[in-house]
Amino acid sequence: KIKAINKEKARKKLGISPSTKMLLYVGHFSSNKPAKNLLSFFPALQSNGFDLYMIGGFKGHDIYDSIKKTVPNSFDRMDINELIIYYSAADIHVYPSDDPLFVNFSSISNANMESLACNLPVYTSQMIHFLGDSIEKKAIGIDSGICKSEEKMINDLVEMFDNKQEYLDCRKIAKKYYNRNYNVSKIKEIYIKLNKRYKLPIK
Repeated sequence: KIKAINKEKARKKLGISPSTKMLLYVGHFSSNKPAKNLLSFFPALQSNGFDLYMIGGFKGHDIYDSIKKTVPNSFDRMDINELIIYYSAADIHVYPSDDPLFVNFSSISNANMESLACNLPVYTSQMIHFLGDSIEKKAIGIDSGICKSEEKMINDLVEMFDNKQEYLDCRKIAKKYYNRNYNVSKIKEIYIKLNKRYKLPIK
């Protein structure tokens, strides 16, 4: 079960200042993932006062070396217990992709869901795949869309920092849709609809 620890304690464990504007990316250090965008935008993030932490590197990833050389706070894969400390310490989980195929045909990532479970808002191109309604989506973060604009990303992140009070129920909203009982009920609804349409056998 994934649940955040106290933010102040998490930052103390990691040696991160309470005033740090901490952005967190968890995922592969690969060019077909949002890591490529974050690597490109890293100088702008730095110059605007954001500290980016990237976790999930593996030496086989194609931009692993570039990220390790460029982003001081970049780390290899961690187990979930270590990750929870970083999720708890962070201000926003960032997962913006510029790849239309990735944006439109992926599902919401495990890292985004783990972030929400730790009550951490998300800036992600996968918001279209979140099961909640438009109001609930706005309450868990900002949809980056197909993220190609450095300026838009910075403006969106500033907006999120300026409106932290809007994102206090991330865990509650995510839990509403991503739990066993909800999934079973939705599968049942789909099966009933398919049965009516195609007269499938009911077991």
